[in-house]
Amino acid sequence: MYSLERKELEDPQCTDEKGVEPRAAFRTRMIKGISLAQTFHQHPLIVGHGRLLFELCFILDVPPLMQVKNYELLKIKPSSKGWDIEFV
Repeated sequence: MYSLERKELEDPQCTDEKGVEPRAAFRTRMIKGISLAQTFHQHPLIVGHGRLLFELCFILDVPPLMQVKNYELLKIKPSSKGWDIEFV
């Protein structure tokens, strides 16, 4: 986990790093984008970076996946327990 991620876990409004969008603001923007994508397709393909995945885990209430490699593919799908995340 990066030091900024640790700080953001403690304070979602953290803006210690110049030019870094606060976690809470990013999450709000991300939710709007996913909601918009779902108006075109119920199960959109989302291409993003680790920060997006970290926030998606938070929103779906699943343990966060930290520092997923840039080239890794994940499939997130509903399950009887909530959500499953599997590496493809």
